[in-house]
Amino acid sequence: MTNSWRYMLLVPFIFSIIYMVLSTIYLPESPRWLVINNKKIRSKKMFLKKIEGKKLAKKYINNIEESLSIKNKISFKYFLKGNIRKIILIGLLLAIFQQVVGINAIITYAPMIFENIGIQSQNALLQSILIGFVNFSATIIALWLIDKKGRKILLIYGAIGMTITLLYLTYAFSFSQNNILILIAILMYVIFYASSFAPILGVINSEIFSNNFRGIGMSFAAAVTGYLRF
Repeated sequence: MTNSWRYMLLVPFIFSIIYMVLSTIYLPESPRWLVINNKKIRSKKMFLKKIEGKKLAKKYINNIEESLSIKNKISFKYFLKGNIRKIILIGLLLAIFQQVVGINAIITYAPMIFENIGIQSQNALLQSILIGFVNFSATIIALWLIDKKGRKILLIYGAIGMTITLLYLTYAFSFSQNNILILIAILMYVIFYASSFAPILGVINSEIFSNNFRGIGMSFAAAVTGYLRF
């Protein structure tokens, strides 16, 4: 179909409208933002809705206020200290590795890759849909594994799996043209990525950065991620 690409753009447009409507109606402000803007009562009510008991709500709000009081004393020199500098470097490297491992090339050029190995364009589009589904499914699995197995072990196995599959793809495109094995290798690469580097970056950065500079640290890592992605 000559207009099929227009339908592909229509689908995310519909979901973006749904997201906009739902976020406008149901998405609350962050309790931290409410405390920053002197709306402590609303922040306390927010915690009471999500967390059991007034005691915990008060504890979390006190932690926010304490971290904000420390944040005001932070200068640029604070980030050059030994331990803090190491944490910033870890968060930065994770953001870099998440993008340079090649996932964007696989996702973006999947139809061209499949056409180059002899799959017709219509089937190549279906293969791309399959990659998206596998990516989504593996991320859901990672939500279950990330606390059960740990962050470090998932990153290690993810890196090993991506290395092996990329080595095979390099070999396959150079010396062989087995379409089925290439497809399996691409799907396995996506599984290893989606169950390790894709979801773990945000989790680790939210844990290694302390409250007093978590916003700055995570924003910096996200900026690096966005730059490398494009």
